[in-house]
Formats: sequence, structure tokens, C-alpha cells
Amino acid sequence: MSRFTPVTTSIAFCIASLPAMAGAGCPDCVVVAVDLDASRPGIQTTMTVPPGTTRIEDVTVWISDPNGAAVIRSIGHVGGLNRGLSFGHVPDGANAGTVTALTGVTVDPVVAGHTAFLNGGFQPMFTGPEVQYFETGAPGAIPVNPTGPVMSIDIDLEGAVEGDVFSFHLGDMTAAWLESGDLFDGGAFSTTDEDSLDAGGDAVPDGTPSLLGIDSDVPVSSPPAPFLVDYIDGIGGSGATIVVAATAVPALSTWAMFVMTAALLAAGATLIRNRAAFKP
Repeated sequence: MSRFTPVTTSIAFCIASLPAMAGAGCPDCVVVAVDLDASRPGIQTTMTVPPGTTRIEDVTVWISDPNGAAVIRSIGHVGGLNRGLSFGHVPDGANAGTVTALTGVTVDPVVAGHTAFLNGGFQPMFTGPEVQYFETGAPGAIPVNPTGPVMSIDIDLEGAVEGDVFSFHLGDMTAAWLESGDLFDGGAFSTTDEDSLDAGGDAVPDGTPSLLGIDSDVPVSSPPAPFLVDYIDGIGGSGATIVVAATAVPALSTWAMFVMTAALLAAGATLIRNRAAFKP
């Protein structure tokens, strides 16, 4: 598992992008968002990798409140089969390659001082590999500008060929479980105690395909919920799907471009000297 070590400027751009993401669908929603590429500024919901790629590192999940007013005690239901905030893969039979595993680590809890942990989905939300996020502790506000993501995930691929498209989704498994069992209106966010589950679900239906049905993470209405949550795994409306397309050679890094440019300049200078030496 790689350590989450993106450059500071990329974190700053990512943080700045979060409040802006709570817009068209739900401007006052708490935002849960995925960033596929921690090395690039802002929230990246698409990534292109070359054929044969076997690992994509440091996919991150961020949580922000554009108003800075939402206070929580915990995220996720702990007890029996734990059910939390889910990030997972939905396989596509048209792909030649497969996603073989998701391996995650916690990074920065939403509330400083909270205890955070992950599991592999004791009760899964998606048909492919997934991880679920949990945290608990004393009451604290969800920040407008978080210091970092709540978790970082590495994605393992096998047999990826040109044309494959791998899709990943966010969802509230707590809300989906409560809805499927017709228990009560609830979600992954608890505000009054560590298992009140009184906020959450996805307030903006975006066609998320889960084992419990499309958009199974029905939102808790506000009121009585103290706030709404928007799970964003894509930008721009209905197609809330992160796509990893193994279709192209990745762009050269700045260092590679520097080395190539220096080599070309050196070769050009040598050619000029040689031509000068042979000039009558």
C-alpha cells in the first residue's frame, strides 16, 4: 500500500474544489467526493492509464461541508454487520481486464481526534471489490476545507487492455441497508450519538448501481435530518461514474520532458558543430 503523499499544491487545489462541487444538485449539501489522481490539482473524476497497468495508487475520498455548520458524532453503523460509507467497483462484462482488489487506508478523519477505520464491506453495496469507511468520537463540525482525504485507496487491475473502462462508485451503505429492511429513515452520519444514523443517504439521485438496486441509498429528508449529503463520484449531473480507461499512453512527467528537451538540444548542438567542421 502506498503512502498518501501528494504535493501541497494539489491538496490546496483539491480542497478549493470541494465547496464548489456542492452546487447544481444540492448547494447546501455535505459533499462526499472522489479524486482519482492525487498528483493533479483539483478533483479528478477520470484517469487514463496504458494497457498492462496493474495498479492505480492513491485514489482519495474527501468530505466537506460548504457551510461549515454540520456537526457529527460518527460515520457508519457499527454492530453486527458494520455498514458505512462505500467506495466500490461495478464490473462490466465488456472489459477484458478485471479489478482484482481495492486496498485502503484511513488518512484524516473528518473531525480531528476521531477514530477512523475501514473494512472490505461485510455487507457489500457493490458487485465488485469495495471498501467502507467509519469514524467515531466526540461531536465536531465537518470542515469547509478539510486538511486531507478521509481515505486513500489503491486499485489492482489484471489483464487491462486498450478499450477497457473500469467504473467506480460512492454510496451510503447504511442508508441502503436501512431502506432495504424498511427499518427507519437513516444514513451513515450520526449527529446526536454514535449510532443515531440520523443523516445521510444520497440527496442527489445519480443512477448509482448497487446490489440493493439503483440509487438504493435513499436520503433522509431535511428536516428532520440536520443536513443533506451529496455523494459525488462524477461531475456534471446524471452520470455519476468514475471511469478508468486503459486507452492511451500517459503524459510525460515534467522531469521526463526536461530530460528529453535537454537531449534534443544537445543532439542539435552536436549536429551544428559537426556541420561546421565539414564546411569548406
